[in-house]
Amino acid sequence: MKYAHRRHLTPKIFIYCNGELAEPLYFQALKDYLKSTSIKVIYKRFTHTSPWELIGKVSAEKEGLKRQGKYYEKDGDQCWCVFDIDNYWKENPKAFHKALQDAQKNNIRLAWSNECFELWYLLHFQKLTSTIPRGDYETKLKAHFKKLDGKSYTKNDDVFLRLIKLQPIAIKNAKSIHVEGMIDNNPSTSIFLLIEEIVKICG
Repeated sequence: MKYAHRRHLTPKIFIYCNGELAEPLYFQALKDYLKSTSIKVIYKRFTHTSPWELIGKVSAEKEGLKRQGKYYEKDGDQCWCVFDIDNYWKENPKAFHKALQDAQKNNIRLAWSNECFELWYLLHFQKLTSTIPRGDYETKLKAHFKKLDGKSYTKNDDVFLRLIKLQPIAIKNAKSIHVEGMIDNNPSTSIFLLIEEIVKICG
């Protein structure tokens, strides 16, 4: 199938989240901060889906965007799925493996967090190299944010602007615990890969 070809435009980054609050808030705030029209944050139709359901739906949507002339791979447009590993890997590793293969086949990029997106926040303050109970994330973040600006932190707060100056630290810490393809490593995240692409394209 042939698609119309667009030239000389800034590539678009389509960010699909299955989370209802934290991830969409963060990436929408990043889009606003950069005043970018190239970033598209989509989540309402995908909330509460499993990672493999998200990847499957986004693969289909990407093909639809191509047919509509809204997505041009040759011009550098990108599709990203943002999701938590949570307990999904343990619950259905077979479905997860297949979804990872499908994502690679369909050039869908993955920005995952193991266990949860709050790990990305925590990496702005410290390097985390061993697994901690999920409930400890909020406790640690409350202490870090209180020290940072004297303000409180509650799960699903919009914290992008509070963290932006510490982003290089988060990227460095995330890279130090990231192993290509090893999404079952806890703790680990590939969120930094999406951040780097956004910076590269949008400044």
